Amino acid sequence: MKILVLVISKKWSVIQRNVYYMKNLVKKTLDLARLNSPNTSFDFELLSLHDLVNHMIEKNASFFKENNVIFLNHIPKDMMVYADEIQLFEVLDNLMNNSVKYKKDDSVNIIFSAKKHNGEITISVTDDGIGMNKNQIENVFDEFYKADQSRHDFDSSGLGLPICKRIIEKHGGMIWIDSNGLGKGSPDYFTLPAYLT
Repeated sequence: MKILVLVISKKWSVIQRNVYYMKNLVKKTLDLARLNSPNTSFDFELLSLHDLVNHMIEKNASFFKENNVIFLNHIPKDMMVYADEIQLFEVLDNLMNNSVKYKKDDSVNIIFSAKKHNGEITISVTDDGIGMNKNQIENVFDEFYKADQSRHDFDSSGLGLPICKRIIEKHGGMIWIDSNGLGKGSPDYFTLPAYLT
């Protein structure tokens, strides 16, 4: 009887994971389709980039604790951007989640920083995770691409970074990923037009 209960429990767990994956995939696919539409409009407002990152840290406090995340917000407190808060939060949250997902040890250090130059702000998200090779970097913004094909990750749809790309482009910016190679982390960068006072 106990064995039967364990078998049923295990199968139920697999079903739940598959349902979660499909729901996530459908949501991300719809999000991407909406972002690809020329009729999609954003609600732009003046935002403190520093405060937005702090809000994300607070929202994910328990998640960070569970995953041994050391998080540093080095964005200047007076750094202001004109952006859609919900969409920009989605980008920051996605990049942070990728850093945690692809950590190489039991813990990961994530640093958010930003600098202003020639009328634009460059935001960087650096970590000490597993890193990427050249082929992965070239394809990482392709829809449904997964940098680590060996992972059977039910949290990953392969659409997170393409969604980030569309969001940043609709803000008039660019997004890219760099890496010094496998095992050396994968710094993420994106630009936004600087708010001119």
